Amino acid sequence: MFGVTKMCEWTRVTCAALVVLAACGDQGKTTEPVLVVDRVDVSRASAVLVIAGHVQLTATPRASGGEAVSTATVTWSSDRPAATVSQDGIVTGVSAGSASITATASGKTAHTLVTILNGAAGDLAILPSRPTLALGQSIQLSAVAFDASGLGGVASGVTWASSDASVLQVSNGMITANAEGSATITATASGKTGVAVPTVVVFSSIAPMGRSEPLEFVGPTLDPPDTLSQTAICAVTTSRRLYCAGQGYGSMAIPVAADKTFKTVVSGGWSSCGFATKTDQLHHCSSLASFCALTLDGVPYCWTLGDPEPVPTSERFASISPTEADSGRPPSGCGLTSAGAAFCWGAGGGRLGNGGFAASPVPVAVATSETFAEIVTSIKATCARTAPGKIYCWGRTLVSGQRDSTASPAALPTALTFSKLMRGGCSVVDNKASVWCFVSTCAIATGTNTVYCWNPGGAPAALSTDLQLASVAPVAGPGYSAGMCGLTTIGALACWGVSYWGADQFGVASTSLPMCGLYPCYNNPTITLPNAHFTTLFGGAGNLCAIDASARALCWGPNAAGQLTNSTVKLGTPTPTLFSIDPTR
Repeated sequence: MFGVTKMCEWTRVTCAALVVLAACGDQGKTTEPVLVVDRVDVSRASAVLVIAGHVQLTATPRASGGEAVSTATVTWSSDRPAATVSQDGIVTGVSAGSASITATASGKTAHTLVTILNGAAGDLAILPSRPTLALGQSIQLSAVAFDASGLGGVASGVTWASSDASVLQVSNGMITANAEGSATITATASGKTGVAVPTVVVFSSIAPMGRSEPLEFVGPTLDPPDTLSQTAICAVTTSRRLYCAGQGYGSMAIPVAADKTFKTVVSGGWSSCGFATKTDQLHHCSSLASFCALTLDGVPYCWTLGDPEPVPTSERFASISPTEADSGRPPSGCGLTSAGAAFCWGAGGGRLGNGGFAASPVPVAVATSETFAEIVTSIKATCARTAPGKIYCWGRTLVSGQRDSTASPAALPTALTFSKLMRGGCSVVDNKASVWCFVSTCAIATGTNTVYCWNPGGAPAALSTDLQLASVAPVAGPGYSAGMCGLTTIGALACWGVSYWGADQFGVASTSLPMCGLYPCYNNPTITLPNAHFTTLFGGAGNLCAIDASARALCWGPNAAGQLTNSTVKLGTPTPTLFSIDPTR
């Protein structure tokens, strides 16, 4: 009995001692840190499959130091039914389209973009297969060879050909759009042939729009796009499709309102900006300009940035002219019916021309028995030209430094008649302690190439130049810093006035311009691009666009929002650059 009891006591003591020794031993060891997932790495950023093709993806959760976190669980998901993914990372193509495959671990994610094409394992395909290009645009096509699992890889030893090189030229997969239309591009490798059918479009009208900000506020990169300039460029093709680039759209033109067809797009006035004194920084900008477009049957749509919205009216217009969008209100504008009747809507202050000063979201008839051939709105006033060449204006007037308005059309104080009516540039008007910019209106006198311009409420004055001008367009900057450019009768570009953005707006390759006080400028119309060969000029907030004799659409000036569709120029360029389409859209 004694032996058993003593043995039990000895065992208890020994066990207790062993526990103490184990505890003492643990005190000398370093505790391993717990790894926290900081990111997830996936084996592929992208993949191309045929329907029923598959690819194995792997995902590795990693800590902040790059160490793999083996204890983290990875889950997989697909955002579209075009592809499925199993929980062990096998992606399978289901239908033609694309899907984003997401790997998730501890709340961190990584993505693989999967494109699924019609076809079978062993086929050869071209990507993109049906791109749309602007005339003059070049893009690189890729030949993709699919293996036995239906996974695509870059094909080697490819021979390229075009069914019509006059429309689409191809060299090593680089295609160049030479003419409107379409052609078949073929790629041949290892006895297999892939086909792409690109389409080339031509722009018939192009409109720059937006609010320009001082250069020092504009970031040097496009990621993210600058939010202060709020600038975009929209254009309509001869096939009646609308494309836009810039703020809210991206750095290449994308289709907008794809379910609608438009015959024209135009842009409105820009912000009215003031300075406390001529040497002070920008003090105030009142509003943002707008776009307007007409469908084939004359339904008016207007918008600032985003999607076109119909103007609430049953009227059908043959032409339209937008103005700025006052804060919290939809864009204002005026339109002409095919019979020449004028209608206006939006902000009040006499701008509707209906004899009253109240605003109206619905187009109201302008109070006149005259019919018009052209109508042009500016920031605070509107002018319209009759077929015989007489001009009537209404809205904001400016006499002896005092702001006033006329709510009904009044004849322009001149005996001249005019053959063309255009929006002019920004004229500086001193009013008490501020400097304000008022957009002028311009016209070409009948039977001449003499351009006359006037401020709201003023009389027309001829431009002092020997150049023969066929048209003019505004070049807007912040308030006190804006000018105009025009096309000569032989398609050269001539500019004058203040260029806040330096050479960018005036198309001068050199950054050295004459100075007018604090700003670079030309006092008189000066040829800046002698060999431009432009047929049409379009102006807007900081940017100018033109269509040249080859029917290419070109733009230049600031590029903070990517509106030039050329990310390499960053802040902008004085060199006209092609307005290009996103081929993936």
